[in-house]
This record gives sequence, C-alpha cells and structure tokens, in this order.
Amino acid sequence: KFYIKNKLVEDVELTSASQVKDFAFYNCTSLKSLKIGDTVELIGKNAFYGCTGLNFVEIGSNVQKIEENAFAGSDSINSVVWGPRTCECTKPFDSSASTVKSFVFKEGVEEIPDLLCANLGGVQEVLIPKSVTNVAVHSLPGDGALKTVVWNAKKCADMSRPRFSDSSLNADGSIYR
Repeated sequence: KFYIKNKLVEDVELTSASQVKDFAFYNCTSLKSLKIGDTVELIGKNAFYGCTGLNFVEIGSNVQKIEENAFAGSDSINSVVWGPRTCECTKPFDSSASTVKSFVFKEGVEEIPDLLCANLGGVQEVLIPKSVTNVAVHSLPGDGALKTVVWNAKKCADMSRPRFSDSSLNADGSIYR
C-alpha cells in the first residue's frame, strides 16, 4: 500500500513527472486509478507491477517508451486509454491483465506498437481513431472475447486488415473468421 502524509493513495495522476522509474509503484495494491500525464516520457520496468487493485489506466500522449512488464501482475485492470503518438514498448501487460475489457486509443495516436495487447485475451472493445497510420501485425488483442472494433483509421498505410488471432477485419470493420 502507498501512503502520502499518512493518507492511503488510491488515485494517482502524474502531471509533472518526466518519467516513472523502475519498480516505482511495485505491489501498490491500494492503487485503483492511474492517469499518466503528458509530461511523462518513460515508464520504467515493472513500474506498476503487482498493482492488484488497479482498474483504470490512462497513458498520456508524450510517453515514448514503456519498458517490459510495466503493468505485469496487475490483474484487475478493466480499461486502458492509450495516448502515446508513437511508443517503443514490448509487452507492457502480461496475461494477468486478461481482465482488460476496453482498450481505447485516443485521437492523436499515430501508431500501435507490436505486441502491445498480445496478452489481453479478455478485451471486448477496441477503438481506433482516424489519426492512426500504422498498426503492427501483432499489436491488437486476440479475438477470444472481442465483440466490438471501431476502426476509424482512414490513412493506415501499414495495415488495412489487422489480424485478430484466427480472424480478420472486413473492409466495413466487422470481424470474419
């Protein structure tokens, strides 16, 4: 648990930090909501590892790198709002994040990095804005629970039909197997 001035911290909004260091909130089980502001450029390795109470994550637009397992072991995340325009990351979430139901990419996101959602088999809804121009082949979740994909990207040069494990996207945005 994380305390500031003897007060249990449940909601964190990082608005002036430039980075979140390795293991910064490691096993912070009291954390429920996390908003990483636009000042943050780096999220370190295992920064939010084991935050088992965390259910909402919003990542700001200027994050350029998220190191491995940043959110691993955080097994109660329901919703992720992704804002980085471009971001270098490799599997920031592990299979314990299969509780994620909604993954929303904010307007301004230009590319969706490879393996971003590779372990998120519980995602039911994905929203992709028109600003996206590049989607890595293995960046989106498998289709195990997937019900809705809102595909607004109009100038996606790298991939017009992303793969969802054993299915693909039709031109109208619906899923076919």
